[in-house]
This record gives sequence, C-alpha cells and structure tokens, in this order.
Amino acid sequence: MWLTDRPTDAWSPWSQLAPNAGVLEIEMSTFFALIGANVGGWIGWVVGAHVSLMTACMLSVVGTALGVYGGRRVASSLLD
Repeated sequence: MWLTDRPTDAWSPWSQLAPNAGVLEIEMSTFFALIGANVGGWIGWVVGAHVSLMTACMLSVVGTALGVYGGRRVASSLLD
C-alpha cells in the first residue's frame, strides 16, 4: 500500500497509535526522551560553552537530539 492510498480523515485507523503499543510504553518512552533531552542538551552546552556561545547552542541541539534517541532506546530496552 502506498502512502498516497491512506485515508486522510482524522477518524481513520491510520491516524491512531499502533494497537500493540501500550500506554505504559508510550509514557515511558516520552519520560526517558525528556530526561535524555535535558541531560544531552546540558552536556552539549557545557562542552560548547568553553569555545563560544554559538558553539554552545549548536552542541546543545546535537546533545538534545542524541539524548532523545538514547532515552527512547533505554525505555525500549527496559520494556522488552
């Protein structure tokens, strides 16, 4: 099935979460992503602040992205 074949209305089954993804898994993934984003952004800021403000901002963004990825991986491994 192609992506263009999907129904576009809000009540279609494609707009809902997968049935095998439980509520606990979604909440844990979000929680660990939030913690990872905070820690990763802080580490990026601390490392980049030694160079300049712009470097701190850029490394904070990279650290936040890596923290979200890592947090979701941790949540996934804990719930398996």
